[in-house]
Amino acid sequence: MIACHRTPRFSALPFLTLLLISVSPLGAQTISGRVTNASTGNGILGVDLDVIDSNGASVAITGGRTTTNGVYTITGIDPGTYRVRADASLALGFADEYYSEQFLPSLATPVTVAAGGTAANINFTLVNGFEITGTVTGDGVPLSGIDMDVYASNGEFLGSYPGTTDASGVYRVGALPPGSYYVRANPDPAAGQFYTTRYIGGAATLASATPVTITNASLTGQNIALTGGGTLSGTVTQQGPGTPLVGIDLDLFDASTSTIIPVNATTRVDGTYSFPVLPAGTYRLRIDPTLAQRYPRTYYPDSYSLSTAGTVTVANNAATSGINFSVPQAGSISGTIREEGTLTPLAAIDLDCYDALDQRVDVTTVSAADGTYVIGPLAPGIYHLRADATLQQGYLLQYYNLKPTLSTADAITVTAGMATPAIDFTLGKAGWIEGTVLAAGGTPLEGIDLDVYTAADGLRIPFGTATRADGTYLIGPIPIGTYKMRCDPTVAQAFAVEYWDAKPRLAEADTFVVAQGIGTLGLNFTLEPGGSLSGTIRSAADNSPLADIDIDLYIDGTLVKLDQSAKTAADGTFTVGPVPPGNYRLRADAPVASNYIDLYYPAAPDLATAQTITVNAGAITQGIDLRLVDRTLTSNFWIIR
Repeated sequence: MIACHRTPRFSALPFLTLLLISVSPLGAQTISGRVTNASTGNGILGVDLDVIDSNGASVAITGGRTTTNGVYTITGIDPGTYRVRADASLALGFADEYYSEQFLPSLATPVTVAAGGTAANINFTLVNGFEITGTVTGDGVPLSGIDMDVYASNGEFLGSYPGTTDASGVYRVGALPPGSYYVRANPDPAAGQFYTTRYIGGAATLASATPVTITNASLTGQNIALTGGGTLSGTVTQQGPGTPLVGIDLDLFDASTSTIIPVNATTRVDGTYSFPVLPAGTYRLRIDPTLAQRYPRTYYPDSYSLSTAGTVTVANNAATSGINFSVPQAGSISGTIREEGTLTPLAAIDLDCYDALDQRVDVTTVSAADGTYVIGPLAPGIYHLRADATLQQGYLLQYYNLKPTLSTADAITVTAGMATPAIDFTLGKAGWIEGTVLAAGGTPLEGIDLDVYTAADGLRIPFGTATRADGTYLIGPIPIGTYKMRCDPTVAQAFAVEYWDAKPRLAEADTFVVAQGIGTLGLNFTLEPGGSLSGTIRSAADNSPLADIDIDLYIDGTLVKLDQSAKTAADGTFTVGPVPPGNYRLRADAPVASNYIDLYYPAAPDLATAQTITVNAGAITQGIDLRLVDRTLTSNFWIIR
């Protein structure tokens, strides 16, 4: 007899049992709890439970609806951490709630489920909710199929409260707990809904919208009026290879007012962009890359300044496409700003940039705490740069390199993809002066020029201004120091020239001090009416007009020469003034190279024998004519007639 040996059928069971215990299938975890009415404590039947993963996506589950007494059990989920939401229908009249007892998803308490485990007692206590209802119209006509969006008072989007207008344009969103909300009608142009996005109250953006508030009742009549418009789209690529540029911001400007419109767009992975529906009209458009993106801020179609940008037209019920940008790689300029003398780094100093045509480029920056700055991105080319401190910072405006004006500034070359370093500034200390210019009767005077002179040598400095409509003025920043100042009306303005404080000449003018970062105030003028003198200077030999002859004026009976002077024009004419009303004597002062002899009016060899000329307020004393003798033609200097 041959023995048969068979392995017992149960010999593998211990191993199989161990395997089943150690490996739990995916989806074997559960979440359970109860949903109750906050007012009564009773369970609520028929409430949906939603599970949301860490990426904000809804998770497919089994179960997830409350049964008798508000009990629920969710199965079919993987191990992980989730947000759980009790999502009552609008008909039940309860507001949504995240675990634990939070309305906003950002405040939800995460629920973690371990492998093979159960998260129990994930309970919810729901409060009564209310509706917001109204009608959405487009150019006065009810609009159907318009999506409605709801935001909490902190601007958080409430994705669990979708809504769509019905055939009559009516929408309903809720149930929402008491609080403040923003509600937006958000048309979809891809669906042929060429209408502007608007919030309750008419605002175009969340930042400018006014919230509506629910207390203990639903809100009705929350209507939203939309206007028809069109869309705007295009592509942004790198010049040359045509590489699509992703993540580039675009800004829109009203072409008539040059004000920025509070709506923007950003390029996608393929370089395309699109704006939401815009009111029909004319716009200016720019791309606005960051310094790190290294492409220049460019206005459509190819400009670096808003003032020279082209325009784009958006029409009703139409898509304006093909508004494309092709931009070069950009460079930048960097350097350090320091104080003159001490070389202390200066922080928060503005820098302004100008192109080769001296047009200001719409790219600015400020210096850091260590005085360093980087300005860009800038298109390849030639630029001029200005350090532009505020009056209160107390430093002089300066162009690179140590230049006071744009016309004298040194050029800076910017190369594609490169930084131009060591463009440094050393700023001198400065202050400013302020005051008012009035007529003798107290009337403010507009457009009166003011000039500033150094007190030590009487040299005019290249800083000045003209009075505003109210007669006030501000000059600065100017270097710290001691100065004199003159009010310098034109002949047509008919006020006498005056130095501060009420002095007729620079030599007699009072001085004042300008200190760093401080305004020297109260430098006021009260101008008296003035008059002028005019005439013609000719050659005694042939009566031809003489140009470039200096005209000097003296106070009658003195040797005091006024600061006001004139020079004859090509036709020999001159006008000198305005000067205070009074009596004067006048001299024609010929340049040595001209060979003409100086002469006092009307034909006197010296001041003592000159004739007195009377100047009246508000008038021009005319006919002050002289004929000069050429010293090479006669030995008798004074035989003129």
